[in-house]
Amino acid sequence: MAQQNGADIGRRDSSLTVKKDMIIRHVHGAQIRANPSNHQYIDHKGGEGDWSKWSIHYEDSNKVALIQNQKTRKYLTIDKKATEFLANGEGTGVYCRFKIHHNNEGQIQLESMAYPGLYLSVRSHEGVVIETQANVSGNYFHILTHGVREDDTCFTQPYQFQHENIVIIRHPHNAGIAVIQGKLSDKGTKDTHSHWLAIPQLSPHPHSNPSSQPSQSSSAEKSIVADVDIKDGPKKLDITTSDNTQKSDHKTNELLDHNNNNNNNNHNTAKVVSGDKNVVSKNSNDDKKTTSIVEEKHADFIQTIKLRHEHTQKYLAINEAREIELINTDTDYALFKVHVITKPNVVKLESWKVSGAFIDVKEGGIMVGKGGPHSQVTILRKQ
Repeated sequence: MAQQNGADIGRRDSSLTVKKDMIIRHVHGAQIRANPSNHQYIDHKGGEGDWSKWSIHYEDSNKVALIQNQKTRKYLTIDKKATEFLANGEGTGVYCRFKIHHNNEGQIQLESMAYPGLYLSVRSHEGVVIETQANVSGNYFHILTHGVREDDTCFTQPYQFQHENIVIIRHPHNAGIAVIQGKLSDKGTKDTHSHWLAIPQLSPHPHSNPSSQPSQSSSAEKSIVADVDIKDGPKKLDITTSDNTQKSDHKTNELLDHNNNNNNNNHNTAKVVSGDKNVVSKNSNDDKKTTSIVEEKHADFIQTIKLRHEHTQKYLAINEAREIELINTDTDYALFKVHVITKPNVVKLESWKVSGAFIDVKEGGIMVGKGGPHSQVTILRKQ
């Protein structure tokens, strides 16, 4: 294969466009990096640390790039025999220059300018290779800044567990939980592979009613909504109860009816709606009783959440064998108890169905853990 004459291509012009802190994500979910053990080589196992960060120097109206590793200060290059890509270039000549080809999905291919027709590529079982064919899936890369596309400014606000929203789930290893090529991955960032629909809900404690099914509502269920207007301002609790709690609901109504008959001029009010009854208590002592009853009722329920992948529409779940998986159906195996570590969005997620089984992320990937430090995640919302 003929090599292009690089005599007219000297050291890069410092006035050209330079973008720093970029990562080069391949289709298998990780990043191109300089090998930490042998700096002159590159591999496909990068995260989002310094070894995976590159400064990209653009030339020819952004059609050509020199790619410099920020840790080693050396450049991505092809060796003179066209046998491999390396990370030991000096940034001069044609060997360190790559022609950029864009597609309609925001991805690029990097073609050697020294050897036209040779592309940087990644194969899942071989790593970084030289590819002789254009448009092979392993040739495509996303160029991201700080782990996200440059135009992506979403997912900066904490998720509050109050409404359905698209979220990302960041784990302790500076990446996120994603679905890439149909499989769970711990290499997520903010791209579409990492988008989950968070579906929050209140569920009964698993031990309080073993036969309860929080994901399915019974026709015999009824709702209690409490608006408590006391010193801290109005608060609302929306609780669904089954036939097993109807007796206690009836007692609650009787007590509130009794309270309603005690008239005074206190302006602090508590309103409880149970079934078709509206009862208002205007006695400060009665308010305390009413509030305590509502709090006792609310204590039977816990904050839970379901996570459905936006693209695949599959639910994150833990099965009876204590394995984490993606499932097509909305079942209680996809329901997780929310343990708040730091309010409001640093949490640990424990299976509602399988006690003691937490979502856990270690270097080996996403697995089921016991709720240790590797189970801590940060959930950020899109809007």
